[in-house]
Amino acid sequence: MPISRRKFITSAAAGVGAAAIGGKIAKATSDYVNITHPSKYLFPEASRTSIENVVVVMMENRSTDHFLGWWGDEIGYGNFAARTTLGPDGPISNPEGDSLATFDFGAGGEGNFSGHPFGDPNHSHRGGRHQLGDAYHANPQASDIPNGWLTEGSGTDRYALSYYRGEDLPVLAQIVKDFTAFDNFHCSWMGNTYPNRYYMHSAQSHGIDNNDFPPQRIGENPEWAIGFDWPTLWDYLTVRGITWKYYFSNLPAIALFGARNLANTRHITEYYADAAAGTLPQVSFVDPFFVAPEGLANDDHPHADIRLGQEFYSDVTTAYLSGPQWHSGAMFITYDEWGGFWDHKVPPKVGVDIDPLANDGTLEEYKAGDAPPDMGLYGFRVPTVLLSPYARATENDGKSFRTVSDQHDFTSILNFIAHNWGIASTGEWDPGFSRLKTSTVEAAFDFVNPPDPEVDVDLYAYEAPPEIRLEPYGANPSSSVSDLWSVADWIEDQGFTINTRFADALPSTR
Repeated sequence: MPISRRKFITSAAAGVGAAAIGGKIAKATSDYVNITHPSKYLFPEASRTSIENVVVVMMENRSTDHFLGWWGDEIGYGNFAARTTLGPDGPISNPEGDSLATFDFGAGGEGNFSGHPFGDPNHSHRGGRHQLGDAYHANPQASDIPNGWLTEGSGTDRYALSYYRGEDLPVLAQIVKDFTAFDNFHCSWMGNTYPNRYYMHSAQSHGIDNNDFPPQRIGENPEWAIGFDWPTLWDYLTVRGITWKYYFSNLPAIALFGARNLANTRHITEYYADAAAGTLPQVSFVDPFFVAPEGLANDDHPHADIRLGQEFYSDVTTAYLSGPQWHSGAMFITYDEWGGFWDHKVPPKVGVDIDPLANDGTLEEYKAGDAPPDMGLYGFRVPTVLLSPYARATENDGKSFRTVSDQHDFTSILNFIAHNWGIASTGEWDPGFSRLKTSTVEAAFDFVNPPDPEVDVDLYAYEAPPEIRLEPYGANPSSSVSDLWSVADWIEDQGFTINTRFADALPSTR
């Protein structure tokens, strides 16, 4: 149901409400979980590793080369090292003969931190297939470079070929220097926001390939009128007795799974309080501020100013690093998808043995609109980092770097959580739809001889220039994120309360 901007703003208030949904009551959480061995779920289990609490932060729409290519230049390690040239003459041309040069949009180049006036790069499934170009048919392990940017159908321009350096991303830069960066971490699916977030919460998207919200899909399942009903991580944690919370800044995306998650949904101000008090649950997800027409989102989705994203990085990391649970914890920061930005690595494919909804169509079929979405095609790489006292140090040419090159996607984090607290692996959550276990990020940890680095929390302090909050962009560029506005009424009808005041999502210390 569409909602006016005025109503969206004036309806805001922090917190969550009642669980009734238009006279219907959500099913019990256990109804969503197929428990084959009930006895093992009677009592909660302590963590199986030294990690007693996990925090997962998901940002929006950036690729690894776009945000972390400079790290490869600096350390010359793994897949970071193969970044393209940074000058005006690109190393390859796409099929239409355009040079694929990349452009410095940071302080040392064009000084453009928001991407205006360029378009929001295409990050749909079809757009991603065009961006892959001829490289889609290559062996994923080969050295072929995606060459479809700037071609017709790719939905890209100069901004999509941009990059930033470490000095433009001071908190992210400090993280990769102190902790662990993943240089082969792909979004779970070649497509846009919601399906990838479904993979992050549930290891599948039920084949949904767009940002429809549940009532728009009731032709497939009438039950979806009150939220998607397939099993999620949250269902398994709840039944297992593992504590968890989902913290949101303004728009709770977890509401798309219905009111069964209402009791564990909290405004982000509670994250800051819980981190300081040492009362974070065993598993936490933290989402930034979405959907800000004035350009005040801090989720890094174009056309948000990336300096606001770095300020959010600072807020969530300093709260965690300064809290008493840090020494037994792990924080992952990742991005839901690549956002249409250049990345040099061809995404791997998975077959039906890994993803039951895999479908290997050809580029020609996609250009003609004749092929269904291929849920077995990973998306381009996304920036992903791990902060933990147990982050493993990696040796390369006698130097120690915390860089992990194993292939990962969002289900890798889910499977680490599942193993750590003794719940079923992802392939058992919804057989026939959920992606099987392919990898776990446990290899990124060293539980025997942990490095336990000395962390200077002061180095993570950052505030965005105040003037960027005082100069709104005017007309908001068209963006797929604007689709989120249409869900506001439906989310509030479930009992969730939306808060759209940006200032309310900041820590009390600012």
